[in-house]
Amino acid sequence: PKSGEEVEFGKSFFRCTACKTLSNGFRYESGNMKLDVRCAAISGEFRHESHSHSLFILTSFPTVCSICSRLADSLLSCVECSFNFLCFKCATLPNEVF
Repeated sequence: PKSGEEVEFGKSFFRCTACKTLSNGFRYESGNMKLDVRCAAISGEFRHESHSHSLFILTSFPTVCSICSRLADSLLSCVECSFNFLCFKCATLPNEVF
């Protein structure tokens, strides 16, 4: 984390600002933003198996996720093609469930 920002564990439950998942595990916290470990790991270019290009974080306005159709404030988008948007909840789901 950058100076003045903290990674914390064991505090009370919190809702991740990006994916809205309820958690009580490790979190990255800065100001009013609280990110779980999976969402905090997404920065800059993000590669996802569902798309051939790098995806970038878009936070300018609420948009509907192309996968789950939920409205989200922060999404991942492709600048190289017309790929719509992927929310953080869908982006951090496992590729396979055993």
